[in-house]
Amino acid sequence: MWCVYTYGGIYLDVDVELIKDLDVDNNFFALESYTNSVALGLAFGAEKGNNVIGSLASIYNNIKLDLNDCYKQV
Repeated sequence: MWCVYTYGGIYLDVDVELIKDLDVDNNFFALESYTNSVALGLAFGAEKGNNVIGSLASIYNNIKLDLNDCYKQV
């Protein structure tokens, strides 16, 4: 989010295949067809300084992650 907001551009997950050219004027977000919901983990893009991307990026600034929560004892 920060990179696209700061520099503009397109994010594509590694398993995303484009079947058409991206002809985008302002911003776009991928849509999961089977859930009919926005899927930022698939693809999104915007011009530098886009307000929507900036708002979404600011959410991550307030998340406190505890890396200990990432590990499970087996």
